[in-house]
Amino acid sequence: MKTKFINFLKFWIILQLLFIFFMPMLKVYTLHSHYWDFGVFDHFLYIFAKENNFYWFLKNHFRPILFLYGLGYKILPSPYLLLFLQSLAVAVSGYFVYLLTIQQLGSKLWALFLVWCFFLHPMVLYQAFWDFHTDHLLLPVLLAGFYFSLQKKSNTIILFAIIAILWTIKESAVLIALFFSLYLLFSKRYKVAIFGALASIVVWYLVTHFIGPDFYRYSNTLLEKWPQTQASPFPSFYRQWGDSYTQMVLFILSHPLKVFTSIFTNIYKDIFIFVAFAPFLIISLFAPSLLIVATPGFAMTLLSAQPEKVMIYHHYHAAILPVTFAAGIVGLKQILKRLANQEKIIMAFLFFLTLIVSWAYAPTPNGRYFYWTKINDYGYDRYIPTARTYAIKEAIHREIPARYDMSVAFPNGFYYSYLGHKRVVYILPRGIDKADFIIIDLHRIDRKKRNYYLNLIQKLKNERKLLTEFQDFYIFK
Repeated sequence: MKTKFINFLKFWIILQLLFIFFMPMLKVYTLHSHYWDFGVFDHFLYIFAKENNFYWFLKNHFRPILFLYGLGYKILPSPYLLLFLQSLAVAVSGYFVYLLTIQQLGSKLWALFLVWCFFLHPMVLYQAFWDFHTDHLLLPVLLAGFYFSLQKKSNTIILFAIIAILWTIKESAVLIALFFSLYLLFSKRYKVAIFGALASIVVWYLVTHFIGPDFYRYSNTLLEKWPQTQASPFPSFYRQWGDSYTQMVLFILSHPLKVFTSIFTNIYKDIFIFVAFAPFLIISLFAPSLLIVATPGFAMTLLSAQPEKVMIYHHYHAAILPVTFAAGIVGLKQILKRLANQEKIIMAFLFFLTLIVSWAYAPTPNGRYFYWTKINDYGYDRYIPTARTYAIKEAIHREIPARYDMSVAFPNGFYYSYLGHKRVVYILPRGIDKADFIIIDLHRIDRKKRNYYLNLIQKLKNERKLLTEFQDFYIFK
């Protein structure tokens, strides 16, 4: 029975890995990706490969890790390289789950089982399926950090290297590095903890005040309280907590009841918390020192007024899931010590809860989203190329030259790397009067904007040369 269960786990793990590697690529191949947030990476990495222009790596968001991807683009400038590396990072995360479980529980069966739970978890899957973000690197880096920090060896150099890598992933990951250092302080690794914390504070100051002022100015607009008669140019996701970062922190610390109420009276935030702690749930609370590292991630998602922050099918939980999962493994060690004779019952509970959560939210064939083709971006039809898909690609290659030094404009919901590899890309309605070519696919637009695009098409027919028109697809010059 045990051998059959192990074989079952191995088979399903391999199957999930195939989904993780190939389904995102199929989605891009069938033209079901978006410029935000996939094409924008492909576009600017290609610009770096052509011109060595790295402004976007540091000024929009602080993501110097993109230099490594840029070097890869100099060799193979393909969006599939991005997806492969992203899927590889998610796969490596599973390896660290295996190592951490062996380290804590000393059981290969439990290690395989928890890797299976990990690869079925929707918050893991969306790190590979939700276009592309550097946030996905938090999974292997944080899990590796917990694994090495829980070893009896000092691992000082390795742990500081992990802190340094966190600095390069995103500006918010600098704060995660700070809280990881605080966790190390509780773990009595004083040297690396103190040095890591102080260095993280310095890096945060340098990044926000000197290196990346663009995103710092943007983040401040999220806090400003604009007059009710004046529309804010950006959604103010955190302005209910204060007019500045200082006011926000002081208000949150002095009004815990209001914070608690704002979180637990919102059903979407409650579901988010439940899924983030699944399948371990309260077991993760038996390792509270690890959960310290999730503080920035939980603060960013749960304190935001932006609904997308707590949607399971986004990437914002990358700073949370590896922490709660690692805490669950460490907490499970404590539970099994106390309830050794209930091991099978505990495993069965984790097994069925994993299946339920995965069915409810996963984008893979074991999840219901895979069969909802009308209301989400993860239905099975998104992965099947059609004759129309090939006809669109053929028309684009026929009508638009392969030159780099030109400009194109298209809707956010339509992305093809042949277009993204032009020097200037506009996302409609920007670029209507500037772009050399305008591409519109009415099958890949926001349904609420259909009338706008129908009117735009009529306008463009009068002002530009129509190169291609078939099945609601248009190319204008």
